[in-house]
Amino acid sequence: MKKHISMLAALALAGALLASCTPKAGQQEAQSGGEPTLNQEFSMESMATVAGRQVSLTQEAENVLTCSRQFGYAALLPDSWKDLPDECLNVLQADSRCLIALYPEQVRQEMAELTADPNSAKLDEEDLAARYQQLMEQSLPFACLYAANDTQSAPEGYEKTDLLAQANGLSYYLAYNTALPDGEFTQDDQAVFQQLAGGLEELKQQLIVFPPLDEQSQFQGNLTQFQAQDMTGKDVDQSIFSGYELTMVNIWTTWCGVCVEELPVLEEVYQQLPDNVNLITICGDAGEEMELAGKILEESGATFQTLVANESLRSQCLDEVVGYPTTLFVDRDGRVVGDILIGALPQDDTVAACLDAIDARLALA
Repeated sequence: MKKHISMLAALALAGALLASCTPKAGQQEAQSGGEPTLNQEFSMESMATVAGRQVSLTQEAENVLTCSRQFGYAALLPDSWKDLPDECLNVLQADSRCLIALYPEQVRQEMAELTADPNSAKLDEEDLAARYQQLMEQSLPFACLYAANDTQSAPEGYEKTDLLAQANGLSYYLAYNTALPDGEFTQDDQAVFQQLAGGLEELKQQLIVFPPLDEQSQFQGNLTQFQAQDMTGKDVDQSIFSGYELTMVNIWTTWCGVCVEELPVLEEVYQQLPDNVNLITICGDAGEEMELAGKILEESGATFQTLVANESLRSQCLDEVVGYPTTLFVDRDGRVVGDILIGALPQDDTVAACLDAIDARLALA
């Protein structure tokens, strides 16, 4: 799947939660009678799909459709979807659900025109984001891959629901539609829909199931000893925390739309911090996407320090991260203080919520 250079294009894509953790793996062999293969542990390097195919999420990183450590499942992109332009699909990891929607041709054209329009650069950032949001809301639900327990109901808006596997107290389903709703759709819309529909059976076989992670109790990461560089090329280590009682550390990636949208809000938080508190971010894929990461930070107005993820940071902390964005709070020595925050920051008065979270952890530091 292609990556977009502009943050404006990134706003048109929803963020998927992609884990990066590497415990040793083990698989439960497929049972007779068509029972799905289940993984006994999670591993980025060695996993099995429900159909029994051995895969490496590290090697297949570009083809990971969804991965939720919290709910114990991942899925790979069907081969028949790989040549679809990013502009056709809206993929959103929301809690226990991976939502897959189709952008009609008219919406794709409007998004392309907005991105290409030189006058759009003069628009207020909030107005531009609002216009993209309006376009995103016009996407058509196609499928929903999700985990549920017995008390949860199926999502609305889908014609069929298939049970794919049961494990770890959860049931894993694929809900989907079999036809476009009534309305004005082009031949291209129909072709994209048929291409998506043709990949459903492969998508079912591409499901990967493993024990969910209790992210709060099992998070073992810290930043007590590392060596890295920031986006300017400056060498940094754990000493960057020593001058502050607490440092808020936001971990993000360029392909995570939610992460990108939060960066301007993090800048607001940064500007309101007391003298004894700092804020930095770590970009998980800046090593591979330096130009894109720099462009995103520039367009977000970020003035806080951003570190480039490397092996030192991964082994110390990032390999324990469940999904993006993740926010940690560390003391002067780089030890994690209090609970970590996984996923989007609070939507209601985000700046105030972050400042409250900082105050709560200062009491623990």
